Amino acid sequence: MDFSYDVSIIVSVLHPDREYLKEVILSAKRLAEKNHQRVELLLGNDGSPADEWHIFDECAALAPEMVKLFHFPHNRGIGRTRNALIKRSRGRYIMPFDGDDILLVFDLDKEIAFLDENPEYGASYAVKYLFNKNGLTGMLHGAPLSDFQSYFSPKVNINAMLIRREIVDLCRGFIPLPESRVDDDVYLIFRLARYSKLYFSAEARAFYRIHPSSICNSYGTPQKDYVFMSRALVQPDIDLLRQWLARKIPVVPPERRHISASVCGAAMFLYQKDQKFAYWILKTATEVFPEDYGAWENFLYFGCHLWKPEEALERLMQACRRFDGDVSRQLPILNNLHSLRKRNIALPGELTGLYNQCYSKWYAIPESVKKYAPPATAKPRLTYSFTMPKIKF
Repeated sequence: MDFSYDVSIIVSVLHPDREYLKEVILSAKRLAEKNHQRVELLLGNDGSPADEWHIFDECAALAPEMVKLFHFPHNRGIGRTRNALIKRSRGRYIMPFDGDDILLVFDLDKEIAFLDENPEYGASYAVKYLFNKNGLTGMLHGAPLSDFQSYFSPKVNINAMLIRREIVDLCRGFIPLPESRVDDDVYLIFRLARYSKLYFSAEARAFYRIHPSSICNSYGTPQKDYVFMSRALVQPDIDLLRQWLARKIPVVPPERRHISASVCGAAMFLYQKDQKFAYWILKTATEVFPEDYGAWENFLYFGCHLWKPEEALERLMQACRRFDGDVSRQLPILNNLHSLRKRNIALPGELTGLYNQCYSKWYAIPESVKKYAPPATAKPRLTYSFTMPKIKF
């Protein structure tokens, strides 16, 4: 294929909101102008009524040199429309993006250079700051990928992810699982994690809008889809699953190590009702994959409901020392302090102090991001830690 562009931004929209879509186009234009990469934006009208087509035309006209608009007469769903746009794109890297969010001006040149120089990474992603009609919420989404969690709860979002075209093709793009409802994007993340390494970038990439129909509103609710997807993903590596279920540690070559960790996590997720097995596999995972913070996070969550206070606190401290200096990995581990607090266990100042420090660092919003923040109609507030201090933006 003749690559005329470095990056193809893919946006599929049904029933466009004029202001939201304008923000998408203008923020993408701003990102392209601040970098040297060749960028195209493919905008797909996914079967919106004819009286809404003019909104697409108006917004596309804001950056005619960058936007390629496609009207599809019938609604096919965001995944299929994204695939249709990818087929029409000419970028070396694909960047899916939602039609109601805002791209930040991040160092796109640096991100592309890193991927070009490190072919073992199939994609890179970063955090997104959440906002609503009242402005920034103080929360964010995204964290380093844990191989152990990659088949059932990856803290990754497809929005603004840079993906190699060949990896997208290998995964066959955005395809839903037959039993799943709509999670084409989550299923793609799961498959990306199997076929390549995913790089977590420290620089935030987008503002992520929260509204009544936002998928973020389903976070924390039961997700049967994850069970279906995990089952499908372990099938190609059924040999590993059988060994883990038999309480045997698979011996694998280096290139299958991350897959073994993923299958280990999937085994725990799919058979967690067997508490003895779940405990064994979590404990074993921290020993076999000690560098995987997700294994520690889950092991501590499980154990903090069972262990004596002294043992729980010692294991928490042990895990924190292992990831000393890495706030993004320490914070999920330290979140288990809440489980101990619910048991009325006295928490040492060393751990609560570290928790507060990690929390404030992780959720701090850089000045370079604040200047692009959407306007608020009310002052945002964020509370955290055990004494509930307030962070001011």
